[in-house]
This record gives sequence, C-alpha cells and structure tokens, in this order.
Amino acid sequence: MPDHRTPGRLGRVVVPALAAALLTSCAAGGDAGDVARVELAVTSDASGSAVEDAPRGAGVDGAAGAAALGVDATDDAAPAGAAEPSAARLLATSTPATAADLGHVHDLALDEADGRVYAGTHHGLFVLLDGAAYAVGEDRQDVMALTAAGPGTFLISGHPGQDEPGNANLGVLASTDGGLSWTELALGGQVDFHSLTATGEHVYGFDATTGTVLRSDDGGASWSGGAVLGLRDLDADPAANGRLVATTDAGLVVSDDGGATFGPHDHQPPEPLLLVDHAGAALVGLGLDGTVWSLQDGTWHVAGSPGGAPEAFMALDEETLLAAVDAVVLRSRDSGQTWDAIS
Repeated sequence: MPDHRTPGRLGRVVVPALAAALLTSCAAGGDAGDVARVELAVTSDASGSAVEDAPRGAGVDGAAGAAALGVDATDDAAPAGAAEPSAARLLATSTPATAADLGHVHDLALDEADGRVYAGTHHGLFVLLDGAAYAVGEDRQDVMALTAAGPGTFLISGHPGQDEPGNANLGVLASTDGGLSWTELALGGQVDFHSLTATGEHVYGFDATTGTVLRSDDGGASWSGGAVLGLRDLDADPAANGRLVATTDAGLVVSDDGGATFGPHDHQPPEPLLLVDHAGAALVGLGLDGTVWSLQDGTWHVAGSPGGAPEAFMALDEETLLAAVDAVVLRSRDSGQTWDAIS
C-alpha cells in the first residue's frame, strides 16, 4: 500500500511555540510557577480542522477559551497537573504517537462531548488532535473493542497492558472522563469482546471466547446472552431499536431482536465485507482489501479504498469516513473515493 505517513507528523516531538507563551507570562509579571502552567491551546474537530488559540494565562478569557476548545470553562480553574481531558493540557504535556506506539488500531469512536475521534489500540486509548494521535490517560490496555456510550463516556474490552494488573480478559471497563480513568463495569475475567456497539442504554458485544452476541439494556452493567455465530464486525442501527447488522464469512446478516437471532440480510454486497457501520440512511462497509461499499435504497455502490486491509472503520456521515490501515488513521470526505492520513 502507499505510505500514508507524513514525515515528522508521527515523530515524538515536543509541542512547539511555548517560548512565546513564556515571554508573554514573564512580561505580565509571572513567576517561575507560571512557567509550568503555560499551555498551548490547540484542538481539532472530527473533520480534522485545526484551531490555534493564544496561550492560556496570556489574556484569554477562561469561558471564551473553553468555548473555543470545546471544553468546560471549569478546566481553566483546575490546579496545575489536574487530570482532565482538555486538549490544551494534553498537547502541552504529551508528544504525538508513532504508528509503533499504537501497535494496531482495533476500533474507532466519536465522543459527542468534544467532537473528537478516539482510537482503541493495542497500547491503549488515543485521541486524534491536529493531525496526530495522543495517548489518553496512563493505562495502556490492549483495547480490543471500543464504543462511545454518551458524552465523555466510553466502554472498552480487551486485556491488561504489559505489566499492568487485572484479569486476562478485562470484561467491560467504563470511563466517564473521556478515557482518563477506568473502572470495571461488568464481566471481568469472563468475556473478551472484540466488537462493542451502543445506541443509548442498549449495548451489544461479540464475545470472541465463546462466539456469542451479548446484550445489555442498562448501559453495560448487566448482560444477557444471544446468538452464537462467527462474525467479523457488529453494528447497531441507530434508527431501529434492536436491529443489528453483522459481517460474517457467510455474508451479511441481520438481527431484529437485539442479537437473539440472526438471518441473511436482504441485500448481500457484491463481495464479502470485513467491517460495517451505519451512516444516516446508508449502510457502509469495507471489503477485505479495504474497498468501500455503500447500500442506499437497496442498491450497493462501490467507491475507493484507504489503501489496504482495514483494521478499524467508522462512518461519521455518508460522506465522511474513517479507516485505520497499518496503525494509521485515514479520512475520506467524498464517500470513500479518496483518502488522506490524519494521524
């Protein structure tokens, strides 16, 4: 596949432009403690557009700065070093990740709280900011499955990171602070979900250890068993409660009873799909080689490819698609015809 990596973008480099912030702080009569609190405020939305604001502490109103960053105004009042998911603090204290840091991208999710895309990887949770990926929090779990379950709330499943404590199969872990910290929610040591998908309080997962689809109707706190099948990917239809679509070796299958039973989809794609997601009224999937297929009004349409076998896939809308190939996240803004790296 073509090399999508941009030299320097994935290198481990220190966040630039702090020198000007330090000068501003000193000119304002700041002491040495101010130096440690100066931050460069940079963020990007799900479209990848970047916004650069003045350094905090340099005359930016707290509420206005927070609004520009898409974070709560109370962030500015937090003590230096306090744990919170501010993009400014993350960029000021972290360095961009390399593809090797990610290892393998297992899943992608959009957080409605900040409009940013997060990647569940072999080495933990990462957020995409300003064309690069940044590690979130201190835990480095092997995130096999990731889903957003509300603003600032994620559910994951997988395995502990190297030398980290915990069950070999983590069950379901939850974070309500944007991935900074995690608590065990359910099924610790019992399941290894390789797919998680949620619509409201309804969460569905595929347990790779037993080949079973499980369902939760209380946000992941309790679970009940469903169908047993060999699936590749699972996605809940946000427009139809209890409707799931899954990719399997035998083709596309669908459930209308929350995963209790599955049957063949009425519209089979021209080639087998590996990953699938809903985008508005369309169903969009990636073939084994990454080829994009979309089902609209009962007809499948083919587009381009992100350039190789996909690791993860997400449709933000019918035109904006995200895919991971070789631990690099790419974006298409034309329904999959062309792709550009954004990490």
